[in-house]
Amino acid sequence: MPSISKASRHRILTRDRISRGETITGTLSRAKAGDTMNATLAVLADFANQSADGKLNILGAFDTIYAPSFPAAHPEMKVVVRFELHPAEADQAKALEIQFRGSDGQKLLGLQGVLQVTVRPDSPAGEMLSTHTILGINGLQLPAAGRYEFVVMINGDIKALLPLRAIVRPQE
Repeated sequence: MPSISKASRHRILTRDRISRGETITGTLSRAKAGDTMNATLAVLADFANQSADGKLNILGAFDTIYAPSFPAAHPEMKVVVRFELHPAEADQAKALEIQFRGSDGQKLLGLQGVLQVTVRPDSPAGEMLSTHTILGINGLQLPAAGRYEFVVMINGDIKALLPLRAIVRPQE
């Protein structure tokens, strides 16, 4: 069973930064009426953390894993997601679920938690809020070479899809 660690913090992300073009990996959804929480960044990485001043640091982003044979286990990885939400959604508990699915659609791993963002006292009034979620997964089991995906959901709505390919490493 993989061991899991999770770090989530909040900070302000202004619309100006979004309009300048944040790097986005994966498939992201748009908001439904009454729920503006969206994933503005989603990536698989070797390492990620958030600094004391709120900067998100990501190292080794990937979408392909090579192994000499299958089944295989990937030793360590991070699922990194930045969510943006309207201040009206602050202090509301949101059900976070991250699923790992095989190419046949079968759920191989499911992780659930609660995400709740609070407004800091120094936050400018009315600006969009953001939070970073970093999920560490150790020993991810890959039963066969092929296509996999991580599905990130808030309150049952898909917010991001992160594809992952598992390939047999060619002999050298």
